[in-house]
Amino acid sequence: MDKAAIPITRISENVRLNGYVVTQDALQRLDALMREVIGTGDETVEIRITASIKSGADIDFENFSGLVEYLTEHRDALASLAVEYRRSGSAAISVNFDEDGTADINGFGGQIDFAYNVERVKREVLAAGREYSSPIRFLMFSAIPRRLIGSSIVLLSFFLLLNILYYFYGSSVGVDIDSHHLVSGNAFFQEVSKAIDSTDVQEKLNVLLRGQLKGFQNISEILKATTTRISYTSIALAIIFVVGLGLRTSRRLYPLTFFAIGPWAVERLQEMERRREIVGVGVILAFVVNMVAGVVLAFIMQA
Repeated sequence: MDKAAIPITRISENVRLNGYVVTQDALQRLDALMREVIGTGDETVEIRITASIKSGADIDFENFSGLVEYLTEHRDALASLAVEYRRSGSAAISVNFDEDGTADINGFGGQIDFAYNVERVKREVLAAGREYSSPIRFLMFSAIPRRLIGSSIVLLSFFLLLNILYYFYGSSVGVDIDSHHLVSGNAFFQEVSKAIDSTDVQEKLNVLLRGQLKGFQNISEILKATTTRISYTSIALAIIFVVGLGLRTSRRLYPLTFFAIGPWAVERLQEMERRREIVGVGVILAFVVNMVAGVVLAFIMQA
């Protein structure tokens, strides 16, 4: 087949990784794949690597070795990384790891296997997002958990405040009477029926008076139910607070973007992995202790 007859293929794709960790080994594999994308030929290969430092500076390199050497000598954290390989005007491929946790792949070429090699590059880029599982991505990077926790804290706090105010109000105005005088369910209607058939005036009067107590509750029973609601609401608030605090602490250990390039960054990644295990165990233990303490508190308040 005549090579000139092969049409130029262009590609532009945004890959949503929802968080990624780019390692030095991954960059070496990406280097080999991107060279295959632009193919071989007599034209000079132009390589441009632009690293954006979190301090705000952009630094250009001609190869990955220069980037690694720089990050070996400097303890700079990368915010984003753009890699471009170009062979004159015949082929080009670029991969941009963005600050928002996504990656952009752009390129063009006329080789027969261009699309296949670009797909291999995409798979390597997707591999950078496998550092985090789907549940971790949802909990750390999605706004839904934060909104749910925030809304739950507001609603439960409002409900708790109402019950506390109601408890003090009931304590000041409520009264107790003999529970035998209270109307309970449909049994009262049986008493009404007996009073109708009875000739005892006192019995009829008692039924009429008891009818006035229909719907009445002793304040001691109301306060007991209110105390139970206060207890369980407090437990729920404490649990949600612990979960929210755990998520907030864990976000430092699950950065949206991280480049493990250079000895300092590699050590930091290893340290984060160790802390993830510790925090995971700590959150579970705190949850269990909080549950046990809540149950004990509810038992004491109901006693």
